[in-house]
Amino acid sequence: MRSRTVHKENQGNDDDTVKILGKSVMIHSTTRSDLNGRRGYVSSYIPPNDRYLVHLDDDNNKNQQSSSLTPTSTPTLLSLKATNFEVIEQKTSQKEKLKASQSKKSVSLWKSTGRMIRKNYVGKVVLDGIGGGIDGVQKGVRGATSLAGEGINVVKHALAIGVGDIQIQISELKVYRQHEKVKGVIHLNLREPMEANSLEVILKGCRTRDTYTEKGHTPGDSVGDESRTEEIVVCETNYTIEGKRIYPCQATFPFEVIIPQLTKTMSQNTKGTLVGGIVSAVSTIQAYMESPIVWSLDAQLHCASTLYPLYHSTGINVAEEEY
Repeated sequence: MRSRTVHKENQGNDDDTVKILGKSVMIHSTTRSDLNGRRGYVSSYIPPNDRYLVHLDDDNNKNQQSSSLTPTSTPTLLSLKATNFEVIEQKTSQKEKLKASQSKKSVSLWKSTGRMIRKNYVGKVVLDGIGGGIDGVQKGVRGATSLAGEGINVVKHALAIGVGDIQIQISELKVYRQHEKVKGVIHLNLREPMEANSLEVILKGCRTRDTYTEKGHTPGDSVGDESRTEEIVVCETNYTIEGKRIYPCQATFPFEVIIPQLTKTMSQNTKGTLVGGIVSAVSTIQAYMESPIVWSLDAQLHCASTLYPLYHSTGINVAEEEY
């Protein structure tokens, strides 16, 4: 460890003051023997008094001389002249020097090994092989990514995703009656002309029915009974609008369908009789257990290259008719 004394003739010089600030110092030549040999650091300079504020290191008592003063009487902040301390220049420890030397040797060893490998033919072959392997892996990853993208596109096309759009529209929105004609149009909007097997309109009527299953309890006890709702297709009629052909990107196809007569009409002679009353009662019970018929119109384009058709559905209001 080397040290240098801050001479008085350098005091007041701004450059010297800046150099001293923050430096580690050792105190000496004071009237307090317990402070001589102590270490600390310079925190600031006091121009009017031409003094420096020195903070003492609490854990450095190596050069502290024995004193009759108690630890609490030893100050931690001193105002000293420049002649009462000297700057300590820390030396690099032997351990740090050894570590730095080993690091330099390691880097040098790797560099020299690399040079020897490049000079040797076998080494060049090995390096070229490693580089080629890395290039191959990168190309393989790019190829796999490209194949994955193509595979996703194939799957999307098979599911008719992104192929285009189909819309069905009813010309007149009203409450229809059974055996009445419904007219409308189908709007087709494809990304590109496409071959399809058929263009269809499907008229469907469904209702739901609630069923109950008893679990063997005493009569009147409904605890544990199961209820289930099932959908019943009452009517389903397919109308082929166009057959197999190349369908353009944009086109409109008109259609018309007829709502079938599902409800039987009771004759005037039967109404008001015992049989008519029984039939009406049975019809009322069935209506209680079943929901009204829900009608819909579906447009489907069955493309030749997709697993599923382009599809769109819309509801239609049909009045319920009784006996």
